[in-house]
Amino acid sequence: MPATVVVKDPVEVCVRLSRKEIEAGEGTVHDSATVAVQADRPVSVQVVGKANAEVVGTDSDILGLPLGGGESSVRFTVRALATGRVVVNAIVRQGWVPLATLKLEAQAVSEAALGAPAPLARALVHTGIDAPELDGLPCLDIIESAQPDGSVIYKYAVRIEQDGIPVAFQSLPIVDRARTMAAFLDEVQELVGAGLSEAQLQRSLQDLGTRLYDLLLPEDMQAYLWKHRDRIGDLIVYADEPYVPWELVHLKPPRGPRQKKPRFLAQGGLVRWRLGSFPPRELRVRKGRARSLIPDYRDPQFVLSEPVHEQHFLEERFDARPVRATPSGVRQLLRSGRFDLLHFSGHGAADAEDILSARILLQGRKRGRTVEPQYLTATEVSENARWTPTGQVGPVVVLNACQTGREGILLTTAGGFADAFLDAGAAAFVSCLWSVHQQPSRTFVEKLYAELLDGTPMALATSRARQAAREQGDATWLAFVVYARPDAVLTQV
Repeated sequence: MPATVVVKDPVEVCVRLSRKEIEAGEGTVHDSATVAVQADRPVSVQVVGKANAEVVGTDSDILGLPLGGGESSVRFTVRALATGRVVVNAIVRQGWVPLATLKLEAQAVSEAALGAPAPLARALVHTGIDAPELDGLPCLDIIESAQPDGSVIYKYAVRIEQDGIPVAFQSLPIVDRARTMAAFLDEVQELVGAGLSEAQLQRSLQDLGTRLYDLLLPEDMQAYLWKHRDRIGDLIVYADEPYVPWELVHLKPPRGPRQKKPRFLAQGGLVRWRLGSFPPRELRVRKGRARSLIPDYRDPQFVLSEPVHEQHFLEERFDARPVRATPSGVRQLLRSGRFDLLHFSGHGAADAEDILSARILLQGRKRGRTVEPQYLTATEVSENARWTPTGQVGPVVVLNACQTGREGILLTTAGGFADAFLDAGAAAFVSCLWSVHQQPSRTFVEKLYAELLDGTPMALATSRARQAAREQGDATWLAFVVYARPDAVLTQV
């Protein structure tokens, strides 16, 4: 696409496919990459305005792999909404699974500014895999589009029926998304700590989940999901944002009150898959490469009773070895890359309006009669984790963050660490949307591990682990987020 565009003027985005190298024209922002496709299957392309851009007319098309050195191409029309940075994504698929995500970043100017030196523009391709075996599973594709006024719009594509055509929907603009989602998680924390009975807590969470449902999903999408509610199982959520607690979303009829029976999305074996990341089908934990990060807290107010049992479980089932719960000890492990499983059990914290600043509490350093807290941040993971080489299976990372009972350290650890570990090549990532109670969280992770060790695929293992934690009688079973392929299986080597 052009590197510089005029606000509101339509411009062309061209996606080309060839067996040979492709040359782009001058003055464009472009990139290319090699992807493996099946020659007899069509390739679909979807173009999305990610930031300050909208697609005019159709946003998707299909093309075939050309013979010889020829090219196939599809063209789309987009326009910038305001001056400044413009981001457009082109998502390439065979079947439903993304093969590549091409990010084009241009600059929009007023007509009067044409002729000035071209501002910075860039493009980036993430390539992935074809997985036709997933095409029969229910999928919810979610793309967040940032608007010039600071609001966001969610664009959805839902496929419930096998081999069915995805149905597209779009949310209304959501103002101040970070603060809005933080407020929902705050309400969850208040409910969890309110001393409600199991029945009262479930009803309150259902009400909260239906409010989230009404905020995020348009009425026609609600009607569609409700019509197919009994077919939503082993659900894959492809999303390009870590903020929204999709697991907590509660289905209901598009009009009128919700039913008494719980219908959270988490109950359908929901697992997440980031657009632009491509998890493997086979997870592995080799002998001597499981690590437990379980702080022995120096400050008495942070001491937990359950993690020691998790440590014993990991030792028995994975022969896991402990990691020194200090910043230097964790950095050393991350930089070495010598682990297939990393399990943390302790306390987590994040700013309610900046979940990407997530951190976990390490053991702390004695300073006379006081203890100086020590943390591991998502940024430190990004800066120190050794990237998994292309074609190799990355580690499984589980962050089990429990409540401290202390205000200010009760929020989500999922968002920032999910991006940090998955960007570094983790094959699966499990964490919490909010801080959880010790006993049900231990139940969840141990049940998840036990199911995976028995050969149960990830989506079913997750569903069974949530059910086991649910039987403990609080909201912990809804808190866990699982990033992985739904059909991923674990092997011990």
